[in-house]
Amino acid sequence: MLDEAWHLVCRHIPDRADAMSAGLDVVVPRPFTSRFPLISASSGEAFAGINVARPHTPEDLAEILVHEYQHVLLGGLLHLVPLTRQDEERLFHAPWRDDPRPAAGLLQGVYAFFGVTEFWRAVARSGDDAIADFAAFTCARWLEPTLETARALLADRTPTEAGRRFLDGIAERLVTWKEVSPQHRVAEIVSADHRAGWRLRHLRPDPGAVAGLARAWQEADEDGAPGRCTESLVSQSDGPWSPARVDLLRCMVREGSPSVNPALAELTGATVADLALADGRCADALDSYRAEIESDPDHPPSWIGFALAWSCLASGPGPTLLLQRPQLVRAVHRLLRAGAETPQPDRLAIWLADRLSTGDDGYERPRTGMA
Repeated sequence: MLDEAWHLVCRHIPDRADAMSAGLDVVVPRPFTSRFPLISASSGEAFAGINVARPHTPEDLAEILVHEYQHVLLGGLLHLVPLTRQDEERLFHAPWRDDPRPAAGLLQGVYAFFGVTEFWRAVARSGDDAIADFAAFTCARWLEPTLETARALLADRTPTEAGRRFLDGIAERLVTWKEVSPQHRVAEIVSADHRAGWRLRHLRPDPGAVAGLARAWQEADEDGAPGRCTESLVSQSDGPWSPARVDLLRCMVREGSPSVNPALAELTGATVADLALADGRCADALDSYRAEIESDPDHPPSWIGFALAWSCLASGPGPTLLLQRPQLVRAVHRLLRAGAETPQPDRLAIWLADRLSTGDDGYERPRTGMA
């Protein structure tokens, strides 16, 4: 498999392969753990060596080699020049991680996925029909989020002058690629899934504002102002993460089938609602996610699945709010449940969207590296 993976790197990104042949000396194999995510590791203190759990395909291994080489290269550079200032308390959203990350870790991810995007973009443009759609999906999955994250760092105070030049060069290249790279519907869903899921778990709306909104709902107070709705970023996740839906979508694209193979549910742990969403049966998915929320009202994957299915069926302030601020909708829903009232998620989201649609909605967001 390593020979096949290296052949792919040499074929699709030959200029980078020349450098990688000097920068990767040791690959330590580990047993296969799962199809997704790809498991690998490297260290700035162990230049040119990487650990790799055996992946599913040579293409996956090629991606790992590129990804870890980027870390190795950046680790060497950081021994020569600092690119970020120390500020471990300042945390950001990372599209490739479930936990908030400091600037130094975020920079590592930007550079790694810059390389991954380059590799899959080259594969997508190669004319290899057997993997073209998956390559386009993976390129689209990482191009826009990596660009957004680079821009978020550039807008922050933590990069040094050298770090800003470094990030400027990455962002400039990504913008060029974005202009000529096709969008991919499934990649957009996967990105939206992670972004909304991260917000739901790591952004905490101000309890006073939540209480005021819940009280206004209960009293049908149509004229009362919502007040300042600030948020705080917390490291501890408010609810578990599940990769099932995203893994299902990845497998579906990889198989190249217009419909979902039900066997993938067992492979990924996806629910009936996830299968319906992946299959494009958004109305069925919405009903199933609604039932999941009724059964477990705090379960994050059900809330985000509901938002994704609803946004596929309808546009407007309600679906938009639930995708952009799921943490606020769930927080108000949670408080109302404590008072023995359980509103439907879509009805509550529409009401909140209307209440916060006065232009300057008083909604203050923390610095998270995301809009």
